Amino acid sequence: MPGKTRALGPAVLIYIGLLLASHAVRYVAGPVRPDPPEGLRLVQLGQVQLAVEDIPGTYPADRHPVLLIHGSPGRGADFRTLAAALKGSRRILVPDLPGFGHSTRRIPDYSIRAHGEYLQRFLQEERIDQVHVVGFSMGGGVALSLYDLAPERVASVTLLSAIGVQELELFGHYRLNHLVHGAQLTAMRLILEGLPHFGLLDGGMLDIPYARNFYDSDQRPLRRILTELEPPVKIIHGRQDILVPFAVAREHARIVPHSELHATPDSHFMVFKRGDMLARVIGEFLVEVEAGRMPRRDDADPARMARANRLPDPDKVPPAAGVALLVLMMLIALATLVSEDLTCIVTGLMVAQGRIGFLPGALACFIGIFIGDVLL
Repeated sequence: MPGKTRALGPAVLIYIGLLLASHAVRYVAGPVRPDPPEGLRLVQLGQVQLAVEDIPGTYPADRHPVLLIHGSPGRGADFRTLAAALKGSRRILVPDLPGFGHSTRRIPDYSIRAHGEYLQRFLQEERIDQVHVVGFSMGGGVALSLYDLAPERVASVTLLSAIGVQELELFGHYRLNHLVHGAQLTAMRLILEGLPHFGLLDGGMLDIPYARNFYDSDQRPLRRILTELEPPVKIIHGRQDILVPFAVAREHARIVPHSELHATPDSHFMVFKRGDMLARVIGEFLVEVEAGRMPRRDDADPARMARANRLPDPDKVPPAAGVALLVLMMLIALATLVSEDLTCIVTGLMVAQGRIGFLPGALACFIGIFIGDVLL
């Protein structure tokens, strides 16, 4: 035993030396932020620079520009195929949200609300009166926040595989979700600051801005914003989406009574694979909006308006699926290491409420108990 302790000492000293050297190299190198490629310009918004691809349109200038808002982790280049397919129909604005891409990486607040404020200031700076807003994934929350901040500047809203109501995000509860996002942020910090990587992990997609984006954001106001949307709304969502389940799109279509729901057989990532299809659907929608043929909230069908005004039924919350299900099963398995009996009881209650299926719940309990009682 003393021999093992003596052997461990030099290894610890070497690790600490490497870690200090890694931090020194990263400090000297400074924040990772490569120069923007040709086609992107930088717009100064106070202390923050917003990198934007500004694609001019060849059609009549009275057509409103399209503002494409990416998700997290992500950047404006995620819309490369979609933007290319839309090119020529109107002016297209594709920003890298602050914290991502070629925009300023270090900002005080990475929330969807803060991103909405940056985009509001960008539109003011550019003297753009109105835009058609397209929000993909986490960008849907930014699009809704922008509308809430400056409704007069939003001609229409397209929610593309977009987040929204808190009740259908992960576990449906802000505090519990916030705890999970906090754990993710802590793990990210430990990896980036506790491993001697000499900057190789800096500037990647899964980094602090990504984790902070989820940790800083509060989706609870989004239900209210959705119920107050006045302009035309298009909801495009894939039935095979495991990151933002299709149930989210159905609920958005219910509480926005004048919206149109376009369901596809795709996954969450159709924006990368089916840009041409999306450009056609979005393009046709924008033409109809500007022709005055798309309904606004005041034009909503009375029957849909009545359904929209009903409070959501907590007993009809769909069970966790996709990523949410995997995370929930991991948490159940870990909880058995603290108390097997209590975890099994709580899991049984979640099964009874429909939050998790019987088989996934039982399997998670079994795996946790097996690890705790047999392997450990």
